[in-house]
Amino acid sequence: QDQADLTAFAQRYMSLLDRSDYIAGMPMMEPILEIEKDEWLSVPNMLKQHAGGKGSWTLQTLGWVNNPDGASHPGRYAFVKVTATYPKIAAYCGTLVIYRQRPGSYLITQQNLGVIPESWITSGRTTRAEALKTCDQ
Repeated sequence: QDQADLTAFAQRYMSLLDRSDYIAGMPMMEPILEIEKDEWLSVPNMLKQHAGGKGSWTLQTLGWVNNPDGASHPGRYAFVKVTATYPKIAAYCGTLVIYRQRPGSYLITQQNLGVIPESWITSGRTTRAEALKTCDQ
């Protein structure tokens, strides 16, 4: 059940991110992060500006860890890999670290998502190899 609940939470969060719904999305993050609206909107704004149409993302749970080093409080954490494809995006990927507060209740404790538009490659700002390395981390 934990895995099903985690997946539903992560899918809901990513759907809110896609829609730029910071009013519903930001409360899904751990309050200690003190994330600001502009920071939260950075990924959806990049997509709006560069995506070139509808895209899709996939989620993969990489694993669960109890009491990881550096965590803000003890507990169970899941690491979720995000990969996405959009028409004019060279790389959109990263991870979510999700804290399990109790059964069926989760919070995002880290969001490490990167978006690299195709236009950055064609303009020479980066190379395709460098863009793809973003997703290897």
